[in-house]
Amino acid sequence: MFKLFTLFKDQPNDHPPSGEEIAIASGKEVLDAAKAKTWFNNLKAASENVRVAFEKQAEAAAVGHSITFYFTH
Repeated sequence: MFKLFTLFKDQPNDHPPSGEEIAIASGKEVLDAAKAKTWFNNLKAASENVRVAFEKQAEAAAVGHSITFYFTH
């Protein structure tokens, strides 16, 4: 539930959590197994996308620096 809470808390202001999301995060509503699986699979996929994006950014920065080094030295 804490992961779910932090996911809702960190959403951008232009996409506030719905009433149902707030009820689930606060423990007032129980998340059934099927919905829980969907939510956490989406969370896992989003986390993986962020990780991959950072890896690509680091690779691009490394390539950019090596090209810059080649042409300046």
